[in-house]
Formats: sequence, C-alpha cells, structure tokens
Amino acid sequence: MPPPPLPPLTQAPFLYRYGAAETLERLEPLLVEHRLYIPLAENVNDLRDVRPRLVEKTPEEWTAYLKTRVPHSPLPPDQAALVGQLEQIIAELGSAKIQEMATTGWHAKTANHRIYCLCKRWDNLSMWEWYAGKQAGYCVEFSSTGPFVDVRDVIYELPHRMT
Repeated sequence: MPPPPLPPLTQAPFLYRYGAAETLERLEPLLVEHRLYIPLAENVNDLRDVRPRLVEKTPEEWTAYLKTRVPHSPLPPDQAALVGQLEQIIAELGSAKIQEMATTGWHAKTANHRIYCLCKRWDNLSMWEWYAGKQAGYCVEFSSTGPFVDVRDVIYELPHRMT
C-alpha cells in the first residue's frame, strides 16, 4: 500500500502569521534580519496539529502497510524471519496495540520537528481571537513565493476507511 499523496501546494498568493503581543520580540529578527522563529512541535498552541490521530486499520491493512515498510537493506537473520510472520504477530498483538505503537512511534519521531503554521486569510476572526491575543496582537503577511514556495494546504477530514 503506497503512502497517501501529499496535499496540494497552496494557490494562495499571500500567507499570514498571527501572533500575540506577548511575542512581539519575534518580530524584530523577522522584519529587520529576515529570520523566522519556527517553534518545535511541542510549542505549537494546538497539539492536535502536530499529533494527529492515525486512521485505525484492520489487521489485514496493518499487514499490507507494514510489508511496504520492510527495510530495503538486509535485516539481521534473527529479524528477517519476522517479516514472514507479520500476519501472525499482528493477530497476536491486535489492531489496537499496533495502533498504539504506531501512534507513539509517530509522536516520538516528530517530537523535534519544527512547524510554522500559516493562514490564507488576514481577516480570520477565529485566528485573531486565538492566536493574536484576542485581537490585540499582530498579523504578518508573507508572499507565497521565496521561502514559502513549497507550502501545502492542510486538509481536515474525518478518518475513513479506504475501500
């Protein structure tokens, strides 16, 4: 099972970053030196943005997925036999345990990622409320070219099963 396709590149000509008055010190390096402060995932306001729920899978889906993740380099002999036993291992552990292990592993793997959340609207009242200190903060506009040329839209959807 191949990984899902990347979301589309944004078509927005400008992108916006909201901030609270308490973070005004981040503006000077941005405006004067053209340096961005990009927080670690753990410092993002909404941890749901950086710790998404993984789609639940059936044992068969886990087996098919994990077979695509087998390393391309040779495994040590004591681990190579496990690949042929994936179905049995998954059946013994159960989908819920595999889901828990995958979620924990994903969160650990992405703990040191940095995330810079941008918005496509400068007039988003919800963003002004939550991220710009209840309309007392700021909103910085960026062109979606230059360093933001590879910005992708976030697609929010409910988890669903692939058929």
